[in-house]
Amino acid sequence: MATALSMLRRSAIFGVFAARERRMFTLCQVFCLALYRVSEGKMAIEYRGFRIATDAKADATDTQWVCSAKIEGYAGEAQDVTLPPVELTIPKLKIDVLMALSAVEHRGKDIVDEWRAAHPALS
Repeated sequence: MATALSMLRRSAIFGVFAARERRMFTLCQVFCLALYRVSEGKMAIEYRGFRIATDAKADATDTQWVCSAKIEGYAGEAQDVTLPPVELTIPKLKIDVLMALSAVEHRGKDIVDEWRAAHPALS
């Protein structure tokens, strides 16, 4: 929690340049980054009856983010449904870990929306 508070103090909400990260953080990014660090690279969102659990790790050469997401139903008609996982590999030089996780989450949401469109009786 001390990390989250120190990051919050340096965040853009207080108008301070985040020297360590060499960029400005929004309040949402600060809390997401703190959550990412506390949860050891794993985050989850719930979307339309599905839980999208994301994970990001550096590859063996430490040049790319290897991101994945498991999509499992948890509520209603989707309770016993498991959708195909999302896998992305993104170069570290192009994108930070929060953006990589966000890309995987968005792809997971797209898969859920496609499943819902294919099964309108269950929506």
